[in-house]
Amino acid sequence: MTATPCADLLYRGLSYDIQGAAFEVYRELGPGMLEKVYESALSAELNMRGLNVNAQVRFPVRYKQCLIGEYLAYLVVERCVVVEVKAQASLHAANMAQLLTILRCRDCGWAT
Repeated sequence: MTATPCADLLYRGLSYDIQGAAFEVYRELGPGMLEKVYESALSAELNMRGLNVNAQVRFPVRYKQCLIGEYLAYLVVERCVVVEVKAQASLHAANMAQLLTILRCRDCGWAT
């Protein structure tokens, strides 16, 4: 999957900054690390760049009006961009489904 610029991309500047931080982490650490290592390094790099980062953010999952569980996001930057860290060569359909699940939950609010 190739990233392409989108005219309607929300938070374009912030997304660009996050992508730059991710490239910096990859340049420093190289391939072969676990996702948790990349996640920690990316969180540190984003903080060094002055961005507000929340790790392991829990989003409520509801079925009709019932709270049935939580979804755990790797990182949320500036309370508006969800960052899912993947340590693999390419994204799979399951990865995209996981990200879309978080996007559906974004209006549910922050879990306590």
